[in-house]
Amino acid sequence: MSKMHLPHEDMVERVAVAIEKTMFAPHEFPLGAELHQLYRGTARAAIQAMREPTRPMWAHAGTMFVNCQGRELHHDRACGLVWDAMLAAALEPHLAEPEDKT
Repeated sequence: MSKMHLPHEDMVERVAVAIEKTMFAPHEFPLGAELHQLYRGTARAAIQAMREPTRPMWAHAGTMFVNCQGRELHHDRACGLVWDAMLAAALEPHLAEPEDKT
């Protein structure tokens, strides 16, 4: 099965659950509704922070976009590959932008 998710899935929910899984042991689930709502807020903040891509993310997106040109890929597949390349760049510590020391 593809990594593609159904359009009705909630990205905020997926990110909230992913954060919760790093914070709590399996026996602590399910979390109460109030606590889960707090993690939904954290998830929204994490997603919002990704709204402005970093330079490495743009570079990886550009490379993947060029690699997709000339190939017979469905538009959704090409966009998915570019999105995946951007997120891979965001998750690679050696691709992080240098800190501005000014």
